[in-house]
Amino acid sequence: MKYKNNISKIKHHELTFQALFDAYHDCRKHKRKTLQCMEFEFDYERNLAELYEELVNETYEVGSSICFVVTLPKIREVWAGAFRDRIVHHLIYNALKDRFQTRFVQNTFSCIPDRGTLYGIKMAKKYARIVSNNYTKRAYYIKMDISSFFNSIDKDILYNEISRYIHEPWLQRLVKKVVYADPLKDAYIKSDQELFDALPKHKSFFHTHPNKGLPIGNLTSQFFSNVYLNSLDQFIMHKLKCKHFCRYVDDIIIFDENPKRLNYLYAEINKFMIERLALQLNHRKKTINTVCKGFDFLGQVVKPNRTYMRTTIIKKTFRVINEWKKSPERFSEDELKGFIFKINSYLGMFKHVNGYNLRKKICQKATTLYTLSNEDFSKMTEVKRDDEKSRHCETFYKEICTKENKEEDWHLRHENWENCQQGWKVEQELEDYYGMRSVYMLLTSN
Repeated sequence: MKYKNNISKIKHHELTFQALFDAYHDCRKHKRKTLQCMEFEFDYERNLAELYEELVNETYEVGSSICFVVTLPKIREVWAGAFRDRIVHHLIYNALKDRFQTRFVQNTFSCIPDRGTLYGIKMAKKYARIVSNNYTKRAYYIKMDISSFFNSIDKDILYNEISRYIHEPWLQRLVKKVVYADPLKDAYIKSDQELFDALPKHKSFFHTHPNKGLPIGNLTSQFFSNVYLNSLDQFIMHKLKCKHFCRYVDDIIIFDENPKRLNYLYAEINKFMIERLALQLNHRKKTINTVCKGFDFLGQVVKPNRTYMRTTIIKKTFRVINEWKKSPERFSEDELKGFIFKINSYLGMFKHVNGYNLRKKICQKATTLYTLSNEDFSKMTEVKRDDEKSRHCETFYKEICTKENKEEDWHLRHENWENCQQGWKVEQELEDYYGMRSVYMLLTSN
């Protein structure tokens, strides 16, 4: 029976075990196959009881984090807290989310239910149409980015803002402990040193002021970032009287009919952030242009009456396919499932843009003996290999791949062609990736 969280917010003056249990169930969603989750669940009743006792007795201490570097879509440092710490993060989020979500303006997205990237793009399209009168008159947009946002958050300013809405003593102490926690303490470094050396210093937590910065990767960091910038959203909407804007974490886009007003708004926003939030805009990422020429926001390029995916995402999709095809273990069960999961995640994004031909091209390139797409090229599936014919096809396919430098005439027998599922892709695939000018398939029956 699927567990349902019946407590949407914590109303109790004191911490309850039920609230901690709900946080545990929220934390383990989509994480039950991870090593830390399995270790915790092996004796989860005792582990939860110990964690609850630590929280009640105020002996809880934030544990060590795992630090690693990702390179796509751009190089950045990511921190992953221990599983028991992530339970505490969900406990804090469950206790605070309803208190702040009603205070967030409608133009704010990220870490808010039903207000993610797709909703953010939808609202940006809406504002572009409103300002340009459905693209019938000239309108402009300005894009701005906060410089080193997460590493520049002032912990004192953040805690003072959060504590205004917290009345429970236990929650105040817990939030303070999480906000001022030092992730560098006993941190486990997972990535190679070369990746950390390639990371700019202003993007690394190792070079951040002790009283500044939130680790990227924690749920509380995402939620607290919205709390931290809520005063900025209120300033833009109510003081500057600007209603046609969108903010997703540190990315802001504003639409207006007058480009001079956009420059004025940019200057006022930067001044406000310096004086009130100890932040500043990245002037190198300032972009101002007409709406009709299109704007890049949250991975999509929006143009009049059509939307495309960002070029870097398209290139990464084909890079994933090429790397998988070069892997000698691509037909293993784990590799094949991992590849299908990745491709389907990209196809899920492409479904929301004008990209039928692009999806078709991706699916055709990703189709092999054991991967197949549906009719509208929106999902890849694995062709089952539980029969003798499929195993014969796999063996034969690997034999052909080993002959990449040979010019051999393979004769095709039509009566055995049907034995190979999606066999027509073999010829094209070998020609594309192994440089053979003429490859034919031979299926012989002994």
